[in-house]
Amino acid sequence: LSAMERKQKRIVIVSLFLISVIATWKQPKPVQAIASHIVFPILYCIEHIVRPIKNISKTIRSYMYAHKKSISLAEENERLVDENVKLRATIDFLNRSKDVAEFKTRYSKNDLTLCKILLTNISSGGQFCIIDKGRHDNVTPNSAVIYKMHLIGKIEKVYQRHSRVRLVTDKICKVAAKISNASQSCIAEGNNKSDLITIRCISNIQKIKIGQRILSSGKGSIIPEGFSLGTISYISPPTLNQPGEWTITAKPSIDFKTIDYCRIITNPIQSLKEETNKKDRSHH
Repeated sequence: LSAMERKQKRIVIVSLFLISVIATWKQPKPVQAIASHIVFPILYCIEHIVRPIKNISKTIRSYMYAHKKSISLAEENERLVDENVKLRATIDFLNRSKDVAEFKTRYSKNDLTLCKILLTNISSGGQFCIIDKGRHDNVTPNSAVIYKMHLIGKIEKVYQRHSRVRLVTDKICKVAAKISNASQSCIAEGNNKSDLITIRCISNIQKIKIGQRILSSGKGSIIPEGFSLGTISYISPPTLNQPGEWTITAKPSIDFKTIDYCRIITNPIQSLKEETNKKDRSHH
């Protein structure tokens, strides 16, 4: 520091010291009044300027912590949903065959092709996505497309280097399904709404409750068993426009606009045949 700066610093320190002495020392009232007028602006600044800045800084730190926590909780929730789907599908299969090992093997042996989603179209005219795999990658029409344990749709058209996937929310997409914990078969139909799937052909409506999960049943020749389509979100009795038919809708398991990759299950029927043949040979 220069000599001038050091001198100014000493003057400020001495001034503050004298102000504090005057404010606390027993002096005549005029002197105390002058001291109070000098000290008050300093105290006012501390109270009304410094403290709000500290509060803002504290709020920002709290917000950043809450934001990180929310991201962590969202990731944990997604992981738990996937585990829940696997467990429910395993339980459903166990209740019918008492063979959990076969269920796990059924999916571990399916060939899975990882794909990048290049484009997603969500509109009232149709719902589909474009992936970066095609004939060059041995992709075939009608193959099931999944994201983790969630069913996205099926391959509709295959080109040389890319393919078009018809989403389960599209109006022309129909999937053989079942309602978890209810032993009820049904058909899941899209209706060109990204947040809605219609559930039809339910025999016993009394067993259906809001929140039950819809899983692929595997009864069709395309979609394997045990993948989540959504959860029941709305149940309504028959109306004059739809006499005798209950209205049941489900909310899709995932938001298709937020995912960047998926997997194709290639030739699941062939995989099942191989498992069946192997099982028959083991019995002989």
